[in-house]
Amino acid sequence: MKKARIRILALLTMALVIMSAFAAQAATKKPVAPKKVYMNIFKSISPIDGSIMTNIGGEMFIKNLSKKAKVKMISGEESLYKIYNPVTKQTYVAVNPKSIEFDITDPETGEVVGGGSEGEMLPAGTRKNITFQIKQNKKTYELSTTLVWRYYPYPHKNIKIGGKKIANNFKKTGSFPTYTLGKNKHPKITFSVKKGVLKGEVLILRGGKMLRYSKVKKLKKGDIIYLQFLEKHWEKYQGFEIPVV
Repeated sequence: MKKARIRILALLTMALVIMSAFAAQAATKKPVAPKKVYMNIFKSISPIDGSIMTNIGGEMFIKNLSKKAKVKMISGEESLYKIYNPVTKQTYVAVNPKSIEFDITDPETGEVVGGGSEGEMLPAGTRKNITFQIKQNKKTYELSTTLVWRYYPYPHKNIKIGGKKIANNFKKTGSFPTYTLGKNKHPKITFSVKKGVLKGEVLILRGGKMLRYSKVKKLKKGDIIYLQFLEKHWEKYQGFEIPVV
């Protein structure tokens, strides 16, 4: 009986040693950068004045990236920020475009009264190579990838408003479709999304407020139909916007 116990203990000890070795090996694996990272061009429409706002951003998922890693740009004008997503338990690197500084002037006097900054606007199709450094597990690695600017390919498909199919050509033109309001002030709104994406609600942006479509009695010109969705690595729902004209 004692011999059997000794054998079991020996086997357990050996298993723990093997598991520790595998864990140590996994922790020291070299980080691997993707060959290309998309810099997505997002546009949104202000529900207050109808102006177009543009944001650009990319997400770089590096294989074997440690939560404690330090990231530093070596060659490139963009900014890199390591982010941990508590919802998906993923660590990734956010890529922000080059920041452009600008002055705010008084239209009457022409005097500079302030300043600000915004992301560099580059056309879809632009490509840039960047090199960056990752420090983790007491080692330093130099990696590189290619940034590719594109209009974000919203995952919405089969969009129908009042039985009329609405085409989603944002990824080709960077422009949202519009819906012309007819006699039916509360048309049925349906949509589907691509596999792997979570479908949300149909909301209405009106006067700076977000309203559930089920609570809205009728649409008005100037409303923005907001079709919610959630990418699997995002924390919050976003939306595809369709202005009512």
